[in-house]
Amino acid sequence: MPSPSDDLIQQAQVAMGEGDANQAYTLAKQAYDLDSNNMQALKLLAEAAVDAGRLDQARELVAKIPMVEHDGDYQRIKGKLELAEDAADSPELRALQEQVDNQPDDLALKLQLALKFHEAHRDEEALQLVFTVLNKDVNFTDAKKYALDIINSLPDGDPLAATYRRKLYSTMY
Repeated sequence: MPSPSDDLIQQAQVAMGEGDANQAYTLAKQAYDLDSNNMQALKLLAEAAVDAGRLDQARELVAKIPMVEHDGDYQRIKGKLELAEDAADSPELRALQEQVDNQPDDLALKLQLALKFHEAHRDEEALQLVFTVLNKDVNFTDAKKYALDIINSLPDGDPLAATYRRKLYSTMY
């Protein structure tokens, strides 16, 4: 008799096959929450996290995979993670980070870097940067819009979205 997590895993695999990383992440997270000992759910969640750009979380999940499960799927997921991490640290991004470091009061430059972080799937850093802008000037150009856009782009069930959504509401009201 298939367990409820098996059905969610199957749905997540279909979503991954269709290229919908956010939906796959949501379904795989539900499966993993139901059965955290299910290695198929753990691997699928790790892969969906990589594809959805949740690299920090993906790294934590890959580290949870026991040595006995270091098979071809594990190697593929680990390789995808390493490639995604390399892509998330481009020379253009480092140069923009250096500009922000040299001009820490330039809020427009900070928003520009936040958007680049978001493009590189470094959403937590992007949100932190947007909120440094909002904390200095809550009405600065499109900072609120950018914060909301980044939060809304995160997969359903992502704890980062819930944290920053609460933070945004408390900042605005």
